[in-house]
Amino acid sequence: MLLAKSDTSRYFANVSDSRKFKLDCKAPTDDWLELTRVIQSSYFDEIIILEGVLKESANVVIKIGRTDILAKEYDVGKQLQELPNFIRYYCNFNCLDTKDNLTGLVQGRLKNVCTDGGKINIGVLIMPYYILGDIGNYKWREEELGLLKNVLKQICFSLMYAYETIGFLHNDEHLGNILLRITNKKSLRYGDLELPLGDLYAVITDFEKSTIGVPGDVYTSIKKLLNLVSVSGKSDIVFEYQEPRLTKLQVGNVVIKEEDYHIINDIIDNIKIRYIRSKLPKMKW
Repeated sequence: MLLAKSDTSRYFANVSDSRKFKLDCKAPTDDWLELTRVIQSSYFDEIIILEGVLKESANVVIKIGRTDILAKEYDVGKQLQELPNFIRYYCNFNCLDTKDNLTGLVQGRLKNVCTDGGKINIGVLIMPYYILGDIGNYKWREEELGLLKNVLKQICFSLMYAYETIGFLHNDEHLGNILLRITNKKSLRYGDLELPLGDLYAVITDFEKSTIGVPGDVYTSIKKLLNLVSVSGKSDIVFEYQEPRLTKLQVGNVVIKEEDYHIINDIIDNIKIRYIRSKLPKMKW
């Protein structure tokens, strides 16, 4: 099947496929890291996510939170690093800071973390920044349906393969946890299965609630993500898929079989457009 190409000139030109950095990854951070804006903060989850710039002038994402939660996330990331479509974290470290400093970070008043001693022990997780953002914020156009299908296959196959190989379950599936980047790769391998690629690569992130080695149902995760993407608010495409076929895989199926990949592949190939938002009649009030 031919894959539609995205018009990446909408965003930027000349993007490298990957970048590597040697980071200090310790406190204090003021000589190697500057924070630029708050992406998300949650008092309930005790997590702050910020964008920052390395002294090498490369953008990164900084996640600040409980040391045990971020240590677990970093460790899970290391177990997934040889598998396709999972984020590669740069580093994780702990430091002491003050409540006033953490409040200042959330309010955007401070540009550094781990600079003041203090008595609050925090974890810091450094990861790549992807300028395209998450799959829910990508403005999928009608001519990109083939490319969208390819990205969905990447997501589904990677979740299936990670469960098949190490028993990984994500357990926190939402559109913000699926990031996109430009790629020059021609294909990906999931065991014996090879998937040709378009020019977008899906990156799965955020492993706080994940489990490894606990029996579960990866198809529930896949179903949830397909349902979310099918009506994503920024997309011009609203689609439908063969949900009953996926439901059959959910029933008591905790072992991934080769034929399951082919079923998922066929379900995604047969996605149909329900409507294109930009072509809907304009409401007159």
